[in-house]
Amino acid sequence: MTKSILFGILILAFSCQSANENEKPIVINSTLNPELESEFRKKDLKTLYPKLLTPQNFDAERDTILVRKIKAFQNELVNGLKSEKINWNVAESEISVLTRIYFDSIGRIEYFTFKVDNENVNKQAMEEFKSRLEKNINNLDLGIRQQTKYNHCVNFKLKSEK
Repeated sequence: MTKSILFGILILAFSCQSANENEKPIVINSTLNPELESEFRKKDLKTLYPKLLTPQNFDAERDTILVRKIKAFQNELVNGLKSEKINWNVAESEISVLTRIYFDSIGRIEYFTFKVDNENVNKQAMEEFKSRLEKNINNLDLGIRQQTKYNHCVNFKLKSEK
């Protein structure tokens, strides 16, 4: 009887874990999906997803591995997007992208919010970027385990292909 209960719990735990692994990150942008962005902002994000690093809790010696993982994640994200060669249809040679990424407690992306910091970028170019972003973040994992969910900002520039 005890073995059956334990086996049932293991199957349930595995099925829940498998379901979460197959979930894709939700990409949110106020221009492309204002209703979703509005609902998302109503959540208590500071409590649900505290910042991974702040000047108050950072210790250079203790957090060396953490910083290395963050840099590797950022490089993988940005290099993947740079290889996409997005045509932003603007005169500027570079486009700044501001992001905040919300991770589960084991480092998988749950929500990815972004803002293109250029008023001249049209909705079609932003939709193309969102599509490329979804493709590039689908299997990205920060790989940092914490007691709670957390968030981290990654801001970068991409060349504007003409």
